[in-house]
Amino acid sequence: MARTTRKNYSKEFKIEAAKLVCEQGFSCVEVARQLNVADQNISRWVTAYEQSLQTELSGERPRSELEAELRRLRAENEELRQQKEILKKATAFFAKEQR
Repeated sequence: MARTTRKNYSKEFKIEAAKLVCEQGFSCVEVARQLNVADQNISRWVTAYEQSLQTELSGERPRSELEAELRRLRAENEELRQQKEILKKATAFFAKEQR
């Protein structure tokens, strides 16, 4: 059985193809024919391009970046809770010892 290989396109290529649709007014099918790419790929790239523009305009960070920061902050919060408990116990110990 023959194995088909998937074509890999650079990020710049995808962006330029999406710009042809969004900024130049060509249809996805026209761009796909010109670039010899499946029109479903062009549609996907256009959607991703529009979402990236929307994210840039709103100043939001991508969801995965926010989730990573949330995990980091939760871990830091847990560490601080543990340190606080240790300090409480140490304070109680030394306060009892000085009486």
